[in-house]
Amino acid sequence: MNERTLMFWSVLTGLSTVALIVLWIVFGLAVADRFSQVNNLWREYDDHATQVSDSLTHLKSSIGYGGFIHNFKNYVLRQSTEYEQRVINQIESVSAAIAQVKQHLQTPPEHAALARVEDTFQAYFAKFAQVQQLVAEGRSPPEIDRIVKVDDSPALHALEQLRRIMLKRSDRIHYRTSAELNAAIKFMNRALWASAILVFISALMIVLIRKVYLAYLDVQQTRDQLASLYQTAPDAMLTVDQSGTIIKANDKAEEFFGYTADELIGMSVETLLPEEARQKHVTHRASYNQAPSYRPMGSGLELHALTKSGGMPNVEISLSNTDSPNGTYTTVSVRDVTEAVKLQQELTIARAREKQLSTAKSRLISNMSHEMRTPLNHIIGFGELLAGDAETLLSQEHKDYLNHILTAAKHELDLINTVLEFANFDVHAVSHPSTFTPRDEIDTSLALFSDAAAAKGLTLRTEIDGDVPQAYPGNAVLVGKILTALISNAMKFNTTPDGYVLVCASSKDDKIRFCVEDDGPGISQEDRKRVFDPFERLNAQDEAIEGIGFGLTAAEEFVKSMGGEIWIDDTETGTRVCFTI
Repeated sequence: MNERTLMFWSVLTGLSTVALIVLWIVFGLAVADRFSQVNNLWREYDDHATQVSDSLTHLKSSIGYGGFIHNFKNYVLRQSTEYEQRVINQIESVSAAIAQVKQHLQTPPEHAALARVEDTFQAYFAKFAQVQQLVAEGRSPPEIDRIVKVDDSPALHALEQLRRIMLKRSDRIHYRTSAELNAAIKFMNRALWASAILVFISALMIVLIRKVYLAYLDVQQTRDQLASLYQTAPDAMLTVDQSGTIIKANDKAEEFFGYTADELIGMSVETLLPEEARQKHVTHRASYNQAPSYRPMGSGLELHALTKSGGMPNVEISLSNTDSPNGTYTTVSVRDVTEAVKLQQELTIARAREKQLSTAKSRLISNMSHEMRTPLNHIIGFGELLAGDAETLLSQEHKDYLNHILTAAKHELDLINTVLEFANFDVHAVSHPSTFTPRDEIDTSLALFSDAAAAKGLTLRTEIDGDVPQAYPGNAVLVGKILTALISNAMKFNTTPDGYVLVCASSKDDKIRFCVEDDGPGISQEDRKRVFDPFERLNAQDEAIEGIGFGLTAAEEFVKSMGGEIWIDDTETGTRVCFTI
């Protein structure tokens, strides 16, 4: 080989070597950049996911067991000032936790889910003031629970949806990062094999390998962080393959079931169920694998888990599927709801106790009806017999005394009849006809007071708009009692000479509005706050106006039982009470 040929091959080898060096440097930089992109992608997501996870954990701790909802329901059940103060303290905490979560959300579904949580707790906050009022009125816990009950399942579902979105995103990042990492590692291995023939560029290859290795460590750290997210979930988490074998479990699962992670991995998921439910669960699991879908917490099933110690706590289960190159896996979230179930059982017992008390009250009232009315009827009966012979037996002074006795006894009997009528009346026991005629109910109610109105010099009037239907869905008995109570009240308090009582009706937005108006002295703004309170008569006792102060209270109860509203309307003179159904 001559010098020129040697030079040619030397130059060619040199150029080839340089080309190979450049090629491997470019490949090395591409691999490093690939690892770096994967790492940067995870770092960016991990920073956001960590903030969202911390915020969700804070929000769950604010509203979960020992939090707002728990203390709110305990306050309703126990009516304790301790739980009342806890609820007051936690209102601000829940609001702050919601605001903290809101700062870290990205997608419209996440914002929509948090909005449902916020709406639910705004309803809770609004109901809290009502609970305080009802407690002050001495209402029973079951009654308060019925009035202020808030459906918190949308909030629980929304929180679970947020957690599921985050977990799904983590799984996708995990598998995508793994695929990118595996591809980069394969590429790096080929470069390492080829680097053996490029010994003279070993220094450069060492630098390149070091850079790739550092990128690999970063991605490995990313993989560890992804596993940490799974481990720090607030619920017990199990990953199960399609055969029902557990392949992964977090720390919460170890704590909840009492098994170590090594014991759980490889175990059949049916082992964690009561024995009588295992065979049925195998069928359910097979059916679920054929058509997998997301099933959130609180799906309405009464479920029990079986721990290593033999305990069978009540649980709620959430299921979500993840497809990976190695197959399809189901992520199972298990939440202990034993305390919630216990609280529900306590409420059920309280309702049963209330029913027993109601039955006892009915028996007591039945006995009182006889024991209180019979003596008065005897007094009135014998008094009337004596009055028949008064002309011959009694002096004028004694006649006057006898008339006072009869008047007082009849008045007392009317009061007793009124009290017993309201006490015996059960709004839920009244039959509910499909329709009633508004005009007929108004005319019937006014007819009851025609004689009393004439005696007081009052005019009874009606105004019924043409758009009021002839037949309207509702309870005629309750509507009649409401109108009677309002007309009676207007008659008692209207002392205006040649005054009037007006009953009017109108229809709007598929609702009927009734109003009873008089031109009497009216009710001050301050007194309007008390007018619906039981046995509140304002200043009636000073003016010798008859009654026990229960008419408007009963009317309000009847209106609410039909889903309507009742209020005192503003008028220039007199009083105007309106209600809608």
